[in-house]
Formats: sequence, structure tokens, C-alpha cells
Amino acid sequence: QSTQLAGTAGLARIVMYVNSEPWLTRAKARYELVLLAGRDPELTAILSESAERLHALARQVVTQWYPAGSTPDPALIEDQAVATLAFINGVMLTFVAGQPAVDDAERLDRLIRGVIAGVAEVRGG
Repeated sequence: QSTQLAGTAGLARIVMYVNSEPWLTRAKARYELVLLAGRDPELTAILSESAERLHALARQVVTQWYPAGSTPDPALIEDQAVATLAFINGVMLTFVAGQPAVDDAERLDRLIRGVIAGVAEVRGG
């Protein structure tokens, strides 16, 4: 259901799928393609589109983290989205390496919320 894929909890569930088949094989292939992209402009363009969709998802998740009606600084939202993306990419890389850093969506959700809150705290927002 779409409600199960909303907010930080939904993002955590999506990321945890990467640690199971067929998503794990796809993630491994994606990381290999990223390494090749520097030599292939067409591949770079395709991967850039995919990265932008993931970035948009992270911005949406961060925006949902704030109470309805609030107006957080767009630069803060962007910093939180970038930090969230960097974090989840690292988690996914541990899955690809066969050494999962996180083993359940609830824990990953807490960590994602911690990243978002930490960036807000550091920026004073």
C-alpha cells in the first residue's frame, strides 16, 4: 500500500528491499554500472536520471518529516536530502558487499530520522 511507503518509514522499507532478491542483484549491477559510467556518456545520462529520481524521493521524504503547514528553509531540506541519500547509499553498499549494516526497516527508519534531525540540529533549523 502507498501509505506503507510514505515518509522515513517507507523509505526504510524500500531500502531494505535491496537486501533481498531480485533487488540485491539489481543493486549489484547498478553499482557496477556506476563504475563504468565515466567512460560512457549514454550510461551516465541514464544513471543521472535515476539518481535525480532518488534525490527527488529523498527531498519528498525530508519534506514529509516536517509538520504540515511549516515552511522549512529549502537549503536545509536540500542538505537533509543529500545527507539522507549519502547515508542510504552507504547502507545499500553494505548489502551489495554482503555485510549488511542494518537488518530491519524499523532500525533503518530511526537512523534515517536521526540523520535528518542531526542535519537540522547542526544547521540550527
